[in-house]
Amino acid sequence: MKRLLLPALLLTTLTACTAAPAGTLPAAAPTPTPASTPAPTTAPAPADALTPEEKIGQLFIIRPDALDLTLPQETINDAKADGVTTLTDAMRETLQTYPVGGICQFGKNITDPEQLAQFNADLQAASRTPLFIAVDEEGGAVARLANHPAFDLPQYESAVAVGASGDPADACAMGQTIGAYLKEYGFNMDFAPDADVNTNPDNPIIGTRAFSSDAATAAEMAAAAADGLRTGGSSDRAADGGSYRGSNRSTDGGSYRSTDRGPY
Repeated sequence: MKRLLLPALLLTTLTACTAAPAGTLPAAAPTPTPASTPAPTTAPAPADALTPEEKIGQLFIIRPDALDLTLPQETINDAKADGVTTLTDAMRETLQTYPVGGICQFGKNITDPEQLAQFNADLQAASRTPLFIAVDEEGGAVARLANHPAFDLPQYESAVAVGASGDPADACAMGQTIGAYLKEYGFNMDFAPDADVNTNPDNPIIGTRAFSSDAATAAEMAAAAADGLRTGGSSDRAADGGSYRGSNRSTDGGSYRSTDRGPY
């Protein structure tokens, strides 16, 4: 299969959190203009009806840019390069020829609320099997939608600021809010929450993205945030998973200790 970039990720099963108390949720996100994309002409095929090639394709989540076979790999991977923002006929044909399991939208693929809702709807309609349509929306520094100037959505200072209360209901409310507005734009998977333990203050990658430097607190808050995401309408996938644990460099795998492993 061509230009497949990301392996599919199993959904993380996390413990439930208590429901957020009344009045604790931030303001509801504005609803984007409904997409006017026609429904798929055929019903999604059950797994046992897929060919071996189609089943293999379901193991991959890719960038939408990879559907444009005219783009070189360097451009696809370059966060500063112009990204694809609409589904062309050629991209639709690629998706049907190489039926991947999902699409992950990055900042360069997002221009405004209406464009994003339409793009996601078109991708879903073009696929013979239901797609995971994913994004990195942790809240705080990593929020492709909330931090975009074209969107008016609830913003969070950071995960560590939410975790400072020690109350899982706060993390759950955060997840509910993010999950609800992601659903409005056609997302059904969020690469969040960050379940890291911030054990190294010199780590340039994790920092305030982690709920806590205490493993038990980080685990409890991340589980609550994940439960909130599911309640809000998006499936969760705990972010990072040890790649940067204890590391001072963004390219170093670090050491995956029992402290770091706990939240997962």
